[in-house]
Amino acid sequence: MKYNVLCPYCHGKQAVAHPGDYTPIYAECASCGKRFVLEPERHGVAVYKVEDAPCCSDPDCLATELAASEND
Repeated sequence: MKYNVLCPYCHGKQAVAHPGDYTPIYAECASCGKRFVLEPERHGVAVYKVEDAPCCSDPDCLATELAASEND
């Protein structure tokens, strides 16, 4: 699935490919080269600066949290 989004850093318009579920992913801006988070939602998509993304929307943080919960 492709989403047309604005980079949260430079506001450059771009299309980002996503595998099609609700899993958040990192995307790289074609204009400024910065990495940001793209998260599909029920009615659209959310984009976050990496430093502003909630843990449940940041792929690395989410993976760490899920791995920690498996150890409980």
